[in-house]
Amino acid sequence: MMLSQVELCKLQSKDIWKQLSFIITKSRFVRDESFVNEVYANANVFGTTCCACTQGPPGPRGPPGEAGENG
Repeated sequence: MMLSQVELCKLQSKDIWKQLSFIITKSRFVRDESFVNEVYANANVFGTTCCACTQGPPGPRGPPGEAGENG
């Protein structure tokens, strides 16, 4: 059951990337080569994609912030 839901999620996310690629190719952003090379061309649209259906474990704690104003 869980595996079928994961596969469905992968298919849906792949479909979103295909729709996005269609929108990008039909838009004026294609004329801007730097946009295509840096953003779109680096995305693996038709290959394996990361499925964002689940949340991963928390990452390491970040550095402490700056002290606030005295009140």
